[in-house]
Formats: sequence, C-alpha cells, structure tokens
Amino acid sequence: MLTAFDYHKRSDSTALRLLKRVAVAAVCLWAIVAGLSGYRAFVQVYSVRILLPPKPLRSGSRVEAEVVTSGRTFVTVQLFLEQGTRRRLLTEQEVPKNEDAASDPRPQHANVSVLLTATDLNLFAADPAVLRAVAVGRPQWMRVPPPTVATTLVVLDPN
Repeated sequence: MLTAFDYHKRSDSTALRLLKRVAVAAVCLWAIVAGLSGYRAFVQVYSVRILLPPKPLRSGSRVEAEVVTSGRTFVTVQLFLEQGTRRRLLTEQEVPKNEDAASDPRPQHANVSVLLTATDLNLFAADPAVLRAVAVGRPQWMRVPPPTVATTLVVLDPN
C-alpha cells in the first residue's frame, strides 16, 4: 500500500531530457551575456591615448587621439588645447555604438584627429601648453560615468 510520502519515480523521455539540457545551457549563456553587458554599461570607455604630436605644434600640425570604448553606447570625444586660463576646443567627435549594443561585446576603436590652423594657435603664446583628450559616455542605469581624460604637454609655435 502506497502512502502520501512514498515517492514514485518517473523517468523522463529522451526528448524531454534533451530539452531540459538545452534550456539550462541557454539560460547560462544568457546570464553570461547579461553580466558582460552590465559591465560594459558601467565601464564605457576603456582607454584614451594621445598620439605624440610633432614638437613644436605649428599651423598644419596634426593632433590625434585613439579611443577604445565598450560599444554599449555612444561616446563623445573632445580635444582641447589649454594654456593658463585659455582653452580652445579643437574638435569633437562621437564614437558609434555597436549595432546590437546590449549583446555585442566587441569594443569600438576610433581615431580622432584635427589639423591645427593659424586661428587655433593665434590665441596662445609660444610657451608650453596642455593637449587634453576627454571621452564621456552616456547615462546607463541612471548613472553618468566619469569622463576619461588623457593629457600631454606640448610646445606651441603660433608663428
């Protein structure tokens, strides 16, 4: 006589066992992708690097910065030239996001460059200055990430 506490074991069919294993594998894969996506929302800019410009900087010199982002969202990159209290925005560029931003983990690489003109350099004296690259991501999960900044000292020759 069987009671309510007796366990009657039923064996699942081969198809049902296979379906369970596929479902568990899919959930595990989704958890990994979701974890990576969350990290990429939190850390949007991996690196900003200013390529060393020729010294001294003159009209016609090219100033460049390399940026690597997570690809989760758009990132704005700005190049500034600063000397004392003077500051000039040289260029601003937007690094695109991945097409399927939430699940595509590939990083985005961008090269931001600008050709200096006499107008850019006439505001400054022939002294050392600071070249600054600033990369700022977009709000994700009600959080705006801090900017990622790279700086280098340069010598100007405005003549």
